[in-house]
Amino acid sequence: MKINMRDKARSGHVTRWHGVRTGREQTIAEHHYMVAIITKEMMKNILTDSTDCDMLLALEYALEHDSPELLMGDFPTPAKRRIQQICQPHGFDPFKLIEDEIVPELAVLSSQIENTPIKIVVKLSDILDAILFISEEGIGRHARDVVTSKCHSLYSELLEKACIKFPQYNWNFANDLREEMLNGEDNQISFEAGLDTLTTLKNSATTDITNR
Repeated sequence: MKINMRDKARSGHVTRWHGVRTGREQTIAEHHYMVAIITKEMMKNILTDSTDCDMLLALEYALEHDSPELLMGDFPTPAKRRIQQICQPHGFDPFKLIEDEIVPELAVLSSQIENTPIKIVVKLSDILDAILFISEEGIGRHARDVVTSKCHSLYSELLEKACIKFPQYNWNFANDLREEMLNGEDNQISFEAGLDTLTTLKNSATTDITNR
């Protein structure tokens, strides 16, 4: 059985984060979109020598990387890791077997970017979206102290490995981007404040004309 376009059309309402309390649900489609736009920004600013083909490959992988969840669901990571540990002595990963069966093209994409900085960029983007979503929508101690802290640690650890393995690239940008997306200026607030200012000026001008 393979995922088809009808299955992919459901990505707009198949949700994630089933093991974490959140203020709203995140769909696979939203997650894929966020990972893709973060990947694009990192590719442009970190892998500055990347080609158009590299960019296309990175974006295609970003937009497909969690497609197996359309059929399998978002299996809680701790339980998933434990099952993999139990199966490891027997030489197989049940999740990978299922994923390769239902989305074989994802395995091909993954093999094409294996051991390349592109794979690291997409994984960083994946983790950064998790940080952003749980920072904004996570509720309670588990989300705050466990999920967010763990994601930040994973992000930093992966960056350290990237700097060692591919020192020719500007991996500091990934930290700058994390800071910008978490604490940068919110243009929606600025835009709405600007509209309020325009309304005030318009009302003042109308009052002046009326009083003349």
